[in-house]
Amino acid sequence: MGLQFTWRSKDGILFRDHQGEQATLQERGRSPQTMKESMYKRIYSTVSIIPPGRVATYGQIARIAGKCSARNVGYAMSSVPPESDVPWHRVINSRGSISVRSHGEPSTAQRKMLETEGIVFSTRGTVDLDRFGWQGPKPDSGSDDR
Repeated sequence: MGLQFTWRSKDGILFRDHQGEQATLQERGRSPQTMKESMYKRIYSTVSIIPPGRVATYGQIARIAGKCSARNVGYAMSSVPPESDVPWHRVINSRGSISVRSHGEPSTAQRKMLETEGIVFSTRGTVDLDRFGWQGPKPDSGSDDR
């Protein structure tokens, strides 16, 4: 669908689709909450196939999941419920670092979880993405192997 925010009006939020046609969310039949839930579901499905001992970047997950940004992936990872099986800890930033949290520090729990899976951090606190980076699913098989 590829909707892009245009402006708010008294009739709702107005979007412009990829062909330039305007429509409110009500006309599209999708609420902002439904759109967010759909995006998070795609993100969580993508993250769920990262194998143990591998990491992916926020931008990489956004490209694979589609129709979202690296920032959206970050928001989704911070919203993973504690009881979830989504391996949120396998998503790091494009510099190979664990991103700083709202309290101003990287997550020590995330680092410990990654180290338990065999991920090695440099003295600068970065992961070698060439060595531990996940290449994504193979298009022909759907496999998550490197």
